[in-house]
Amino acid sequence: MQTILLLECLLLWLALSGGLGLGELLVGFIVSLAGAGLFTIMFRKESSWQPRPVSFCRVAARVGWACITLVIFVYEVFASAVRLARTIVRGGRVVSRVTSYPVSLQSPLAVTVFSSLITLTPGTLAIDYIPQRRALYIHCLSEKADAAPLASIQKLENLIKKVAEC
Repeated sequence: MQTILLLECLLLWLALSGGLGLGELLVGFIVSLAGAGLFTIMFRKESSWQPRPVSFCRVAARVGWACITLVIFVYEVFASAVRLARTIVRGGRVVSRVTSYPVSLQSPLAVTVFSSLITLTPGTLAIDYIPQRRALYIHCLSEKADAAPLASIQKLENLIKKVAEC
């Protein structure tokens, strides 16, 4: 597991540094070795979580769902931006409200990605997540007082759930 983490860190370092020279490779290896070591020390097996064996079908399904999620998210960003801009340009009344959204995602990483995607969507902002209640507080801008972009948020959560649980 630590070897895979080391290789992933090294590949990420090389991709971000933009070079394949001996200097980039050496510095990347040292930084990756330190990062993998720190990660292993910080996240020892203190929990009962065990990784599932890696299978090609599972990885392919996860990549497929991630691509679908990305396409739908980009569409939702543009649709939300157009909807919000149209309301503002027409001089319509924009209603601001905070709503509690029940989150069904299990993984903390999935909840983090979900709340980040909500924040990146125009007109919505993830404010806080309460793990005990499994509730995410979202600030929404909408045209009507009773309308909130909860349908698109629900669709986004379902897609992230498919990516995370493949």
